Amino acid sequence: MSRTTEPRTARTLGPQSWVLGLGAALWTAFGEATLTSLLVAYLVALGVVGLVARTRRRTLEVALAPPAAVLLALAVGAPFVAALHHRGSELVERERWLGLGEHLADRRALAHVPSIAPPVVFTDHAQTFFVHAPGAGTVTFAAEGSEPVAAAALGHGLFRVAFDPARLGSPTSGDVVLEIDGEAHARSLERVVPTPHPRGLRANPARTLAAAASAETDAVVVVDADGFVARHSVGDQPAALAFLDDDTLAVTGAGGTWVLDARSGEAHHRDAHPGSSLAVDPAGHLLVGDRALPGVRHLEQDLSERAVVELAEVPDHLACVETGCVAALRRAASLVLLDTGDRVPLGRPAVTLAPLSDHQLLVAVTDFSPGEPHLGNHFVQDQLLTLDLRTGTLTVAEPTARRTPRQASAGDVDRGLSPLGIDVRGDVRAVAFAGSDEVALFRAGRPRPERLPLEGTPLVAPESVALLGRAVAVASPAAGAVGVFRGGELATLVRLDDPANRSPRQTLRLRGEHTFYEATRSGVACQSCHLRGSTDHVLRNIGGRRLAPTLPVRGVAGTAPYLRDGSYPAIGDLTHLATGLLGDWLRPEPDRGEALDAYVRSLPRAQPRDADPDALRAGLDVFVGAGCPTCHAFPAFTDLGAIPAGALFPGAGLGPDELLDTPSLLSLGDRGPYLADGRAATLMDVLREPGRHGEVESLDDADRAALVSFLESL
Repeated sequence: MSRTTEPRTARTLGPQSWVLGLGAALWTAFGEATLTSLLVAYLVALGVVGLVARTRRRTLEVALAPPAAVLLALAVGAPFVAALHHRGSELVERERWLGLGEHLADRRALAHVPSIAPPVVFTDHAQTFFVHAPGAGTVTFAAEGSEPVAAAALGHGLFRVAFDPARLGSPTSGDVVLEIDGEAHARSLERVVPTPHPRGLRANPARTLAAAASAETDAVVVVDADGFVARHSVGDQPAALAFLDDDTLAVTGAGGTWVLDARSGEAHHRDAHPGSSLAVDPAGHLLVGDRALPGVRHLEQDLSERAVVELAEVPDHLACVETGCVAALRRAASLVLLDTGDRVPLGRPAVTLAPLSDHQLLVAVTDFSPGEPHLGNHFVQDQLLTLDLRTGTLTVAEPTARRTPRQASAGDVDRGLSPLGIDVRGDVRAVAFAGSDEVALFRAGRPRPERLPLEGTPLVAPESVALLGRAVAVASPAAGAVGVFRGGELATLVRLDDPANRSPRQTLRLRGEHTFYEATRSGVACQSCHLRGSTDHVLRNIGGRRLAPTLPVRGVAGTAPYLRDGSYPAIGDLTHLATGLLGDWLRPEPDRGEALDAYVRSLPRAQPRDADPDALRAGLDVFVGAGCPTCHAFPAFTDLGAIPAGALFPGAGLGPDELLDTPSLLSLGDRGPYLADGRAATLMDVLREPGRHGEVESLDDADRAALVSFLESL
C-alpha cells in the first residue's frame, strides 16, 4: 500500500502561532488603543488555544507549505498591522510612551549624582543652582571660563550655588565641574547666550526721540525720526524707562535706577534699589515699581525719596496722566489708583498701559472678566479698555481681533492679535500687535486703521511703538531691532547685533520666540496666557474640564514631561495643541516644534530672593521631615513622575484615570494660585490641605513658616 507524504518543506503550526494569530484578530476586531486591550486579547487567545489543545489537539496540527503559510500570515497579520498603524499614535499617547527618550534623559541627568539643576547656564545674569551630593562636605561649582564658586551647604546632601557671571566671568561653554570634597565631576549644561531684545519704546515729550531697553545686553538704544542716535550701557538688566524731559532719560532694572543724558549717556544720578516699572507723574517726579517693597517708590529727579506706596505685589506697569497715576498688578488682575488706593478689577492682568488724555488711560488685556472667569476652552478676547481716572471706572471696551479675507475658514481671525504696545499722540493711536505681526495706526474719524508694512522686514512680533514727529518707531525684541518708518515705509533699521554673528542655536531660539508670540487663527497665542513667558496667574478652563491656574514656562528645561497631566513629553510637542485645537498658526514655519522648544528652554526662571543660610537650613529640615522629597526630589525638586489625581485630592471629583504631573518647586514663589484647581491662594494655604502634600498635619506654626520661607527661596 502506497503512502502519501507531506513535502519536506511543510511546517506544522505550533500552539503559539495560533495564540498570536487569534490574539491579533481579536484585538483588530474588538480592541481599544491600549496596552491592556492587547494583553487581554492575548490572554483570551491563550485560553482558547489551551482549551482546544487539551480537548482536540489534532485540530491544531495543521501543516502548511511555505506559500500557504505566508498567505495565512498576511491574511491575519495585515489587518493587525493596519489597525496598529491606525491606532498607533493613540496607543503611544495613552501609554505615555511618546518622548520616552527625553523623559529618560532628564531622569538620568538628575539621578547621576552629584546632580545639578537647572540644566541651563546663562551668560547675562546672576542665577542660582542646586547640587545634590549625598554625604559631601564641600562642593565647588566651576563653569568653563569662569572662576570657581563655593556652594552653600544646606544639609541633607543639598547645596546652593550663587553664580554671577558679571563677577565670576561669563562661561565660555556649558561644561562645568562639580568638585565634591576635592574630587572633580564633569557635567554638561546648556549654555544660553541671549541676543539683544529692545523693549518698552518710549518717546520724549517733544516727540523727537524714542528709547528702548535691552535687559539681555544691559543697554539702551535711542532713535529719532531719522534713525539711530545712540546706544548706552546702563545698570544690570534694565526693565523699563521714561523720559523726564526732552533730553533726560530714567532707566530702572535689577541694578537700580539711573538718570542719564539721552544723547550722550552721561549718568547724572543712580539709585541702587532694583526696579521693574517706571513712570513720570505730572509734576515731573519718578514713580518706580520696587521689587523689594513690594510697591512704588516716589522719587525726585535726583532720585531722593519722596514717598513710598506699599502694594500687595510689584506692579507690572505704571502710567500717569494729569489726573493721577495707576499701577497694574498681575496676580490681582487689577489696576490700583495710587492717589486714592481704589482698585479696578479686570479679571485678566493688564498687558500694557498708555496715557490717552488728561484723565484717561488705555489698558490692553487678553479679556475683560472681572467676575467669574470665562468657561470657554483657552478663551481669549484681546481688547483695549479705557479707564477714566476721575471716576475710577472703565468706560469703553474695544475688541481688537479682526477678520479679513486672509482667513482660512469661517470664524478665523488674522488681525489685531495680542496687543503688547500702545502709544497715543493727538487723535492717533498706534498699537503693536505681536500676535499678528502688525502695527496699526487708528485715526479719529476713520473706520479702518492704517497698517505699517512689516511684511518682508525683520520686525516680527512687535512689542512696542512710539509716535515721533514725522515717523513711527517700532521695537521687535525677537529681531533684536528697532525700525523707524517714514511715509508708511521702513526708512531705518537699527539692529542691536549682527544676525550673521548669531549661532545656529540663537537663530533657532529667535524663530521659536516668534512662534511663542504668534497667535493662532482662533486668536490665542502662547503669550496670551503665559504672559511674556511667565504666567498671568489666571484660572482658565483648559481642556474644557475645569478651571486651573496657568503654569509658568520659565525654567522648565530638564523637567519632562510637560503640561499639568504630563501628557506632553517635550516642549515642542505643544505645537500639536495649537494645530489640533486652536486653528493652527497664521503662517507656515518649518521645524516649529524644535524652534519653540529651543526658545522655551532659554527662558530664565524667576530668580529667588536672597535668604539667610540658617533660615534655609531650618526650612529644609522641615521639608525633609515632612516627606516632601518623596515626590519633589533633589536637586530639581521633582521626581519627573505623575500621581493619580484622585489619590492626591480625594473627594474633589477628579476622574480615576486623571494624572497630575509632579511640578518642579524651583521658582515656586513666582507662581500662584496653587493646587490643581487654584483654590490655594498662598503656599501657606497649600500646607493647610492635610494629607495631600507631605506629612504636614503635625507641623506647628513656626515649622510651617520656616517651610514656606524655604519654598519661596527656591
